Amino acid sequence: MYHNVFSINSASQLKSVSTELNLNIINELVMNPATCQQLSNIFGLSKQKVHYNLKKLLVAGLIRISDKKNGDKEVYYQAIAKNFVIDFSMGSSASKVSQRNNRELINKIIEEDHNLDLLKIAANILDNSLKMSPREKLLIVTGECNMPLVKKILVEADKRQIDVTLLYENEEFIRSRKENISLAAYNFDMEKFIKHLKESNVYLNLNGESRLIPLNDPEKRKMRQKAYAKCGEIIAKNKIKVVLIQGLISNELHEKNILFEINFWKSLSVNYERLEQETSILSKEFQNSTSISIKHDSETKLDFEQEKLLCDFGSFTNQSTQSPIMSIPGGEVLLFPKENSLNGIIKLDCLFLQGEKVINPVFKIEKNKIVEFSALTNEELIKKVIDEGGEEGRTVSLICFGTNYNLKSSEIDISFNNLAKGNVAIYFGDNTSLGGKVKGLSEWLIHIDKPEIQIN
Repeated sequence: MYHNVFSINSASQLKSVSTELNLNIINELVMNPATCQQLSNIFGLSKQKVHYNLKKLLVAGLIRISDKKNGDKEVYYQAIAKNFVIDFSMGSSASKVSQRNNRELINKIIEEDHNLDLLKIAANILDNSLKMSPREKLLIVTGECNMPLVKKILVEADKRQIDVTLLYENEEFIRSRKENISLAAYNFDMEKFIKHLKESNVYLNLNGESRLIPLNDPEKRKMRQKAYAKCGEIIAKNKIKVVLIQGLISNELHEKNILFEINFWKSLSVNYERLEQETSILSKEFQNSTSISIKHDSETKLDFEQEKLLCDFGSFTNQSTQSPIMSIPGGEVLLFPKENSLNGIIKLDCLFLQGEKVINPVFKIEKNKIVEFSALTNEELIKKVIDEGGEEGRTVSLICFGTNYNLKSSEIDISFNNLAKGNVAIYFGDNTSLGGKVKGLSEWLIHIDKPEIQIN
């Protein structure tokens, strides 16, 4: 297998690249496969010496025999990756420096190897998704994880004379606010945010870390709910555009993470006119429906009637069904189930809640509420998120149908799955900011990949 990046994580591998010659050999084999004789000619060394070092690199697993052949069937060698890095956990803990180096390498792979211009994508978001103008005010709340996207947006915002207020809240800060500070300090922090919000045209919440840290204090939950209601009033009155991101960008250097991030940037690199058109077409199929069925395999089946719908077109449009809140990546039709109309069973292989995996969860839903649930592992997590939701923690608030044609659900963070074209998510949480009636205090999703949908 040929990798984007390979992490050197054993003493034998480290030893095999400890000489200048072996480093030079690997550099050559990253660019092109070569024979022992060709390498001997390049470095002006005997064929025997080059062969000896090639064997060491083969044993260490850093190069491989290439499929390429010439007329006399001489063996070609090839590096197993485009990039090699040393795993800092071998001798010392990963530092800020190592994370920064990781990010530089990940960006290099994304931009150079996959021809994705990250600044161009950020410009596309500001111009064609958020549709911002010079001298407008952009409020960004983010943690450490999503800074790669924020940094690109900041560069492009400066070019456009967009005034940015950045509130940086890392995991340590969020945990301290939710678990340690007093109610008075918590309230002061909420009031400070509300002040920033009042002064903004667009609010960009990229702080996915916050969703992984529960708020257990019931008094703080009540305070948060009041603040959310106040924010909703301000957003409606001032017509503030609100954009959220569910997932996180990681600095980890491994193949799966890099693949996830490549597809994340691709999902942002959409033609927003096309995404609006595809979302609009799907929404019109639902608008005149009397009943809707969602089926997956032989066990998952939900039936409901829709009361109204909104659309996340991926951009802020003038369409009457435009949602006041969008996601990054965007692309979704949001249906509000009619009261007491939603019934059925959902059975899944797995579900992620607060960053943890729940195996084989089963949900029985009657009259829009979860009445029974079970799971092979982490069943207590389901109870926890439901309890955190308060009186309406069991109530389904939205049924979401993904429309993003550039998003591959099998190759991206699970948090973005509901936005992939053809996927569905059952959403729990507050929908009053969208004009609904459900006031759940805890936000979470149940993803259903590529179900059969029947509209009557």
